Amino acid sequence: MNDKLLSPVPRVALRKAMGERLRKLRKSNDLTQHEMADLFDVTPSMISNIERGISFMSVFQVYILSKHLGVDPNFLIAGQGDTSLTPNANRMDILERRLQHLENLIIDRDSDQ
Repeated sequence: MNDKLLSPVPRVALRKAMGERLRKLRKSNDLTQHEMADLFDVTPSMISNIERGISFMSVFQVYILSKHLGVDPNFLIAGQGDTSLTPNANRMDILERRLQHLENLIIDRDSDQ
C-alpha cells in the first residue's frame, strides 16, 4: 500500500493552502475582505484569518463560498476540481449582492444624518 496516500497533509500546510486559494478567488472577483465578509455573514477578521492560514473554513463556509464563487468545493479544500469561475450566474449574483450591500450602507448613512 502506498504510504503517501495514508499520511495526512499537515494541518498548518492545509490551512495555508486553503487560505491562499480563497485569497486568489476573492481577488479574482474584485472583492475586499470586508465585502466578502459581508456577503457571507462573517467578520472581516475571519476572512483574514482564513486567508493567512490561521483558521479553517467550516464545511458550511466551504459550501457557501464555492457555490457563490462558482468553484468546485474540492478546489477550496484540496486544490482539485473545477477552478474556473462561472462568470455568468455566479458573477452576477456576487455583483448584485455587492450592489445591495452598498445601497444598504447608503440608506444607513442617510438615516443616521
